[in-house]
Amino acid sequence: MTEWDFYQNLINYITGPQFGNRVLLWLIVFIIVLTILQYSKLPVYPWSMIGRAIGKSLNADIIQQQEKIRSDVEKLRIEMNKTDSGIRAEIKLINQNRDIDKVELWRSQIIRFADEIRVGLRHSEEGFNEVLEAITRYEQFCIDHPKFPNSKATASIRLIKKTYEQCLKNDAFI
Repeated sequence: MTEWDFYQNLINYITGPQFGNRVLLWLIVFIIVLTILQYSKLPVYPWSMIGRAIGKSLNADIIQQQEKIRSDVEKLRIEMNKTDSGIRAEIKLINQNRDIDKVELWRSQIIRFADEIRVGLRHSEEGFNEVLEAITRYEQFCIDHPKFPNSKATASIRLIKKTYEQCLKNDAFI
């Protein structure tokens, strides 16, 4: 018997009069082999792969929608980060402007107080304490921010501190 005869006999056997029974038998053998492979120690899991393939084919449109949603969410997250960065920069600028406004208010309070001293107005000890507190905050801000123009109130600060010392020494507050 040649090899060709063997294959011909095999084909005749498979497609013979009891073809349905043989297909069922081969199907049962196939299922048993797959089950044995699934639970063996080999890293081959045919039932899992078949289940995964069926799940992917049944849920293909849902998976595609889910990926689109993920992509859209990622784009929104990136957009929100850009917006958040812009808002933070604006808040920082607003805070800087607010700080400069406060310092300029302290400086004008200092200069006004010194001008009042120059024209001969007398002040209470509480008035001096208030302006001395403004001087302390103003000088600390100038130390913390060396680029801020500080030379505008130095003479006034000197005059206020000198006058305060004289008023303390002579008890000359109103």
